[in-house]
Amino acid sequence: MLAIVGALAFVAVCVAMIVASGPASFLGILGLVGAVFFGLVAVAGVRTMGAGKVALRLTGQGFEDYTSASSLRGRMIPWSEVQSIAAGKFERQDFVTVYLKETDFFLSSLDGPGAAAARFNLNRGFGAITILPAAVKGAKAQEIAETMNSYLAASRR
Repeated sequence: MLAIVGALAFVAVCVAMIVASGPASFLGILGLVGAVFFGLVAVAGVRTMGAGKVALRLTGQGFEDYTSASSLRGRMIPWSEVQSIAAGKFERQDFVTVYLKETDFFLSSLDGPGAAAARFNLNRGFGAITILPAAVKGAKAQEIAETMNSYLAASRR
């Protein structure tokens, strides 16, 4: 929810740039690009948080993550590909990070934005997959990590 509010605030700032500088100026064009980008981020956030939508699906075979714009929507990650799972924090944002056994293979299967997000995570010492608890209504990062770890442990028995 906070990401949606932030994106809408950036849209407002970008529109103010267009109005103040004129649509044909450099700042006006920059404002237009920013307004479109952050508008799309807000729309993606609203779609992710829609009523009845599954944010994170855990099964005995693996998990599906729908919590962020860079999620692997519809792709099941088998527990056999998971090395470890941990709760983490980056600049006041709680999350769950998933470390994979074959990171290079995983990266090669992603599109541009998804691959960029995964590389961002890896460059900061986190796993390639980041799950945002804010999209999982009422759940905290530590609770999600513990639940996912119980599924992971069960899959290895």
